[in-house]
Amino acid sequence: MKTSNIITLIFLTIPIGIFGQNLECEDFREGSFFIESTMNGADIRFEMSRTGNNQIEYYGIDEALHLNLEWIDECTYIMKLDESKSDQDPASKFINENGGIYVTKKYIEKNCFYYTSNFKLPNDELVTIDGRICKEEI
Repeated sequence: MKTSNIITLIFLTIPIGIFGQNLECEDFREGSFFIESTMNGADIRFEMSRTGNNQIEYYGIDEALHLNLEWIDECTYIMKLDESKSDQDPASKFINENGGIYVTKKYIEKNCFYYTSNFKLPNDELVTIDGRICKEEI
């Protein structure tokens, strides 16, 4: 192969690496991620993994929360605590019994899925939390 052909090939493949992938909702259904959000005025970040309809959130060395996901469409899902694998406090039990946590996509940017989640508290207050789920690698 001529040197000029090799140089042309290199320049044609550079944009692929520079501009990266265009991620879609399905790219956030399985794999390792981290979540960043704000709860009660405090910024939080934790690791999570997804396999099938299961999500595990890791909050510390020995602290994991197991959730079941019910996919409504490609980008929308309902999360409920997996009662067989995680202890259920009264608030989590109430959330599960009242439809779970409803998560919708706002947009996808770079390696992150920006979302809004909603759930109801026992006093009928609707809680809305915005955050992002980011892929560890793309």
